Amino acid sequence: MPNKDFNEINSTPDFFDVQEAEWHARFPDKDIRCNGTVTRLVRLAQHSRRRTERIFERYGLSIGEVEVLSAVVRSPDHRLQPKHLHERMIVSSGGLTARIDSLEKKGALVREPDARDRRAWILRATPAGVALAIEVHAAHVRDEERFVEALDPEESVVLERLLKKLVLSVEPEEGDPGAGDL
Repeated sequence: MPNKDFNEINSTPDFFDVQEAEWHARFPDKDIRCNGTVTRLVRLAQHSRRRTERIFERYGLSIGEVEVLSAVVRSPDHRLQPKHLHERMIVSSGGLTARIDSLEKKGALVREPDARDRRAWILRATPAGVALAIEVHAAHVRDEERFVEALDPEESVVLERLLKKLVLSVEPEEGDPGAGDL
């Protein structure tokens, strides 16, 4: 998508502008203010998630499975204890087990006994799992680049910094430093 002139974009109403106008038209005597930043971020997150799901589905994986596989592959020697995964993700232990079971059935992960703790397991990515994670990650990054191609490089850097500032401002509050481990 070619970059549009800022004034042209600003004069083109989007879904938020329409919703805000509807609120003001229906309740002209009320002070109803909408936050375009958050509303637009939510809308973009919905679009991004749908795109991401479609990409991962091409590889037979869910977003949750990619989160698990990616975390294991990024770990030293492609090994990670499930408890460390659980600490980094917002998912129940049952949900994590289901993701691990699925990846194990697909041949992407194996469970190995932990030599230091007979009660624990270590997850290890198989060579096929490592290759899959790298391929899926590359496809995802290519799509992310297409997703923001409406921005010029300078705009992209500014937006990234502003979004990081927002993320860092809410994560300690939410107690959620590792959510979304893609």
